Amino acid sequence: MERFLGFKFLKEPFIEKLLLPLAIKEIACGKEHALLLSNSGTVFSYGSGRNHKTPELIEALEGLQIKSVSAGGWHSAAISDSGDLYMWGWNESGQLGMPCNELQGNKRPMEEIENVCCLPKIVELEEENVKSVCCGCRHTVA
Repeated sequence: MERFLGFKFLKEPFIEKLLLPLAIKEIACGKEHALLLSNSGTVFSYGSGRNHKTPELIEALEGLQIKSVSAGGWHSAAISDSGDLYMWGWNESGQLGMPCNELQGNKRPMEEIENVCCLPKIVELEEENVKSVCCGCRHTVA
C-alpha cells in the first residue's frame, strides 16, 4: 500500500489533511483505495489511482443522494437514500453482483461478462431496498 496515500509504511498513525470543501461523514478503506462520503451525499475516491493521489469526485454518482459506502480489495459500493446498490471496480469473482467468467458453470456469452466495471452500475437485487453493504477483498454482502 505504499502508493495508497503516497507515503511509505509508517509505524505511527498520522493525520492526513485533505483539501475538500465538504465535511466527511464516512470513510471506507479498501486494499489500495478509500472512499469518502460527504454530509451532502457526494462520494470521492482516494488512493492508488496511479496518477491521482488526491480525492477524486465519483462523477457518475453525482445527483444521487448516497447514504453509505464500502470499499473492498479492488471494488467499491454505494447505497442511495432510496436503497439502490451501486457497484464498480474489479469483478473477477462476481463481487459486483454481475456475471463473471470465474464462477463455476458460467455458461453466459462473453459479451455478458464483465471483469471490470469502471463506472458505478446499479445492481439488480430481489430486495429492492438495500440497508447496508460490506465489501471484502473478493466478496460483497448486501
